[in-house]
Amino acid sequence: PKISTLKHLVTELSSYKINVLQLYTEHTFQFPRHPLIGAGCGSLTGQDILELDAHCRAHHVELMPNLQSFGHARNLLLIPEYQHLAESELLWTLSPAFEGTYELLDDLYADMLPAFTSPTLNVDCDETYDLGQGASKTLAAAGGTGRVYLNHILRVRALAARYGRRIQMWGDILLNHPDLIGEVPEDITLLDWHYEPAENYPSVETFAGAGRRFWVCPGTGSWNSIFPRLDGARINIRNLVRDGVRAGAEGMLNTDWGDAGHYQPLGLSWHAYVFG
Repeated sequence: PKISTLKHLVTELSSYKINVLQLYTEHTFQFPRHPLIGAGCGSLTGQDILELDAHCRAHHVELMPNLQSFGHARNLLLIPEYQHLAESELLWTLSPAFEGTYELLDDLYADMLPAFTSPTLNVDCDETYDLGQGASKTLAAAGGTGRVYLNHILRVRALAARYGRRIQMWGDILLNHPDLIGEVPEDITLLDWHYEPAENYPSVETFAGAGRRFWVCPGTGSWNSIFPRLDGARINIRNLVRDGVRAGAEGMLNTDWGDAGHYQPLGLSWHAYVFG
């Protein structure tokens, strides 16, 4: 979307008391230190973000930076100059086995974060399908894949802190390693995502029971669909928010994804935006 579209989104949603906006980013930002990343695909510039950030603040909305920092790195890893950082031939996950991964993330944070005034960074780090199966296989054999994952989170947290940011992260991988949730630093906010309708969502109790800060994250049900799945979205949003409130969630991030190309028109998501 163009900046004019994003401004319109902020203006309208602010009137419904929505006070946070995140633009999920894998590669679509123009990084001065790494110009090959995000080239030729409508990427936003630092100047674009400065303009949007000011508009958000004028409407009492916090524009939180969001940059995928582990899995979902295919668009980056398809670039030959970065393939040596891949965990495996899937070209999906940045491998924690290479110090170059952290040098790259440091550069990307340095390029992107100064344009935002928010003190929060969503580092994502979800769906690391091939972790421990390639370059980090030896690390995983020694301490377990969950430990390799947590150690990466600690490294990313330290990098973000260099730029004055506290981090959020998706909680799906930690739910596969519940014994490690208690080791997650208390200043990290866990994002508990579920996008299908259900009567209840027990994972909120897992995070709450571990004494960790968390948000609940339902979805609009409008992606990978000719017409939005409104009934399912309403159940998903209502029940996950209900369970989150009961368990002490600090917020809700209502997600609208663009899997496989984001073909759905923005208008198909508005009902679920406002319902959320």
